[in-house]
Amino acid sequence: MVEITNTAEFSAVLDETIAEIDALVVAEPDYRVWGMLQQQLHALKDWSKTTTTPGAERLHAISIGLIAARELEPTNEAWMQDLIDRLHLLHYYWRHWPTGPAPTLTPPSKGARKLTMTVVVLVLLVGGSIVALRSVARAQAGPPIPLGPPTPIPGALATLTSSLEPYVFSLRHNPESERHLIQLKLTDPTKRRPDRLIPIARHMRANALRFDAKLLGDDGQRLWFFVGRIGAWDYRKETLVDADDLRRANPALGTFAPKDNRGDPLISRSVARVAQPARDLWSGEARLYGFDGRLQVTTPDFRGVYAIDPETLRADVK
Repeated sequence: MVEITNTAEFSAVLDETIAEIDALVVAEPDYRVWGMLQQQLHALKDWSKTTTTPGAERLHAISIGLIAARELEPTNEAWMQDLIDRLHLLHYYWRHWPTGPAPTLTPPSKGARKLTMTVVVLVLLVGGSIVALRSVARAQAGPPIPLGPPTPIPGALATLTSSLEPYVFSLRHNPESERHLIQLKLTDPTKRRPDRLIPIARHMRANALRFDAKLLGDDGQRLWFFVGRIGAWDYRKETLVDADDLRRANPALGTFAPKDNRGDPLISRSVARVAQPARDLWSGEARLYGFDGRLQVTTPDFRGVYAIDPETLRADVK
């Protein structure tokens, strides 16, 4: 586990964590926790450069440890646990920011030492009780629930599953705040090998599961799915394929211009507007993707359809 014992180590761990959170914000822009952590970590970076004594206001403005405890714990993923540990260490070091050489202290009396020990014991007891209550009050991760029927692929039956992510019970708990982990479950029909669970997406809202999480079909090399975005499991190479792979295979297919209906004579001027912004062919809505032996992609203006070649990932006009 990483340690922070001085400001140089603090700065190094902070830079590493900022880079990771920045990347998570890009990958999951709709997950508000990454945005909250990003804002505070960048503030922490700026403040640590300009002050030797943070002051009460800045000390209490940083709550990355609390956010990690409330939103990210517990976890069974090693990378997430490492991130959580770093957030706690950064928060602790900030709250105890060094202000210079330690002053000379008068040795405490025996009575003072006894009182200090009593306080420490009480704090430990109370802290242990809080941890115990918190573990009881936290809903554990739910079991994988199938999202539709399985699809056969070579050597396995593939099923998209959803698991409720852990959350802390609250009297004001809002079911809309619950998030789900989406995984691809691979089951050996012969039962000779254990099931495999391949993570596809995290933090999905329950209302998005109905339309934005589904298997599309097997093209002979990959099992295509739409889970918030287009993707596939390449069962020959045992790798995941995403929109970036499709972009690299089709550099000539870029962003589609916005559709402007302000000049359409059939639309009232009171409601005429730009119907949709510029759209990327590979990050459209679920309704733009279909399957007919090969992945089918409809352009955002609904004027063209492309079929994806299983071998090259190149898009051919149908």
